[in-house]
Amino acid sequence: MLTARTTRRVGTVDSLASIEFGVAATFPERERAFRLVHDQYVARGYMRPDPAGRRIGRHHALPATRVFVGRVLDEIVATVSVVPDSPAGLPCDDLYQMELTPIRARHARLAEVSALAVHDDWRDIGLLIVRGLVQAIALYAHRLAGLETLCITVNPRHVRFYETCLMFKRFGGVKSYAAVNGALAVALSLDLAREMRAPLIASAVPFAAGLFEGDVDRALTTIRRDLERADNVQSFQSVASDLAGQRSMEVC
Repeated sequence: MLTARTTRRVGTVDSLASIEFGVAATFPERERAFRLVHDQYVARGYMRPDPAGRRIGRHHALPATRVFVGRVLDEIVATVSVVPDSPAGLPCDDLYQMELTPIRARHARLAEVSALAVHDDWRDIGLLIVRGLVQAIALYAHRLAGLETLCITVNPRHVRFYETCLMFKRFGGVKSYAAVNGALAVALSLDLAREMRAPLIASAVPFAAGLFEGDVDRALTTIRRDLERADNVQSFQSVASDLAGQRSMEVC
């Protein structure tokens, strides 16, 4: 974990370039990601402290789930997970199964974005970090995993940011989410095929412009490298299964 004593310049726009966005490729990276989510969720009242110090749900034990991270050297400064749809469903099926039905009926290859967290030392540029994570997961989902739609549940106060700056669309209303101590949630989705096919005009949405463009090849190279060097997958899945013998708790 980064601390106030670190000598690196953290949490500034200048330091954004030092963050590499990719897939958690080792068991220790996943552990640090789950601990970051735990600490952030506890601090925001989304969960009670867990003796293991991790936030992990049953969907993280699925082989297709990918844990994405923002890393600076060996530090994890942000994380988010991508959970593809499967017979096990998605975390947000707990609240929005009916609303997901028409999306599934379109035969859209669907996944959920969940368990988002940004380290406190980097929260001053937290929105830019979330943008970097969304770019990474969208490129992975669309270019490598063949996914068509991403869905996410967010606190109502964050809806405008996701709709205006990251091009998500609302598909479910405000509901109380038991998995995060009853915090309110709104369901959003991102049509990858549409949004990644239509470059945005910078003057219209400056923050989102170029979201799925820019140095795409470099980003994809990092993600492919991480996927290739991922180790201890079976061990991770075993640990995840042991720790998550309960209903899913993931939510952004």
